[in-house]
Amino acid sequence: MVAASKRAPLLELVDDEEEQLATRRRSRLFDLTRRFRVGNLVTRSPEGLVRARPMTLAMLDSSSEELGFLTTIDADVVHAAAADPMVAIVFQDSRHHVAWSGRAYVDHERYRIAHAWQPELSRWFPDGPDDPRIVLFVVRAIRAEYWSASVVSGALRALGANVSTHGDSELEPTRHGVVLFGDEGALTEW
Repeated sequence: MVAASKRAPLLELVDDEEEQLATRRRSRLFDLTRRFRVGNLVTRSPEGLVRARPMTLAMLDSSSEELGFLTTIDADVVHAAAADPMVAIVFQDSRHHVAWSGRAYVDHERYRIAHAWQPELSRWFPDGPDDPRIVLFVVRAIRAEYWSASVVSGALRALGANVSTHGDSELEPTRHGVVLFGDEGALTEW
């Protein structure tokens, strides 16, 4: 009985440390994602073909764990997600890679569409956020991964690429992280 009571504080300490680390990784994921304006949204067609298309990130909500993109109700991405709502969004530049997976749904709520509106979207939607065809294509996160420059550069070097090694000390402590959302609720890093 004494041995069990001696282990309890250690287990609480481990749980606290894991929770703090999980919070930092989740925060890093959202911070990295905010760096991007455009990501590739990946869907699967009813025939099983995988398709990626560039989409402007219109919403990133850490409290609801959702990403949003404005599109039209008749867009191919809406039809593809209706057939198979499991989608992926990939953001990448020369130093960072962020990949989200989740379940998509279409939100017709005008308030959310107006809130997600960005002036540069007028190029695709000349009638503005009041266009009745515009919908918010929302992805509720299930899982996300991120890689820092050192991991991406290392992989490219392994393939023989000539990669610059400018330091980004902000990312060095966490090279790769996996965040599980919702019922998964666990975070890990390799």
